Amino acid sequence: MATFIKHPLPISGALAEEVGITATDLDIRDLTSASDSVTIEGGNSADVNVSGVFSDGGDSITVDAVNLDIRDLSMLTDSIEVSGSVTGDMLHDHPNVEIITGKYTSAQTDTVLKAIGADERWITTGIAVFCAGNNVVDCAALIEYDDAADVRIAEHPGIIAGSGFTWGNGGGILAIGGDAQDLLFTSTPTVSGSVVVQVTGFVIES
Repeated sequence: MATFIKHPLPISGALAEEVGITATDLDIRDLTSASDSVTIEGGNSADVNVSGVFSDGGDSITVDAVNLDIRDLSMLTDSIEVSGSVTGDMLHDHPNVEIITGKYTSAQTDTVLKAIGADERWITTGIAVFCAGNNVVDCAALIEYDDAADVRIAEHPGIIAGSGFTWGNGGGILAIGGDAQDLLFTSTPTVSGSVVVQVTGFVIES
């Protein structure tokens, strides 16, 4: 008995053999996850491309692929689509954003601004360093990740009194620390004044 499908069913990709569709109800507008299924048989699953928006109805959706490791994508054949958010505000809206501020009246050497635990990394998205107007001498400043060789993020050789520098606005990644690398601050004496450092970022798992 022949069964006709009145509504278009788009299938793209390379199929080696015939396509068989089995379902309790062949009206694909009214499928239920409890009893219905659509099966593509006889083809190479690696060559079948399925696109669209899927709702799992409260159940889970399983995707099989040769390689789902997103660290090994190919520009020629692979793609990742992110939808449903404004990418420009993605980092601003990160749930774990921190603003770290320190004020110092004396020289600092590898002062820990943010301690990072094992299997964690600090992502830097914004930096600001300012010197008080009553500083008697210029103040050098350095922000870095704690490593055997120290990984420098930002450095100024001599900030004059009443001035400073900024880098980034919190909406983009400036630097990514290594596993368990603390965020450090070093500065020369201000003499009578002070220096303020502010770093914006968040912690991720390694």
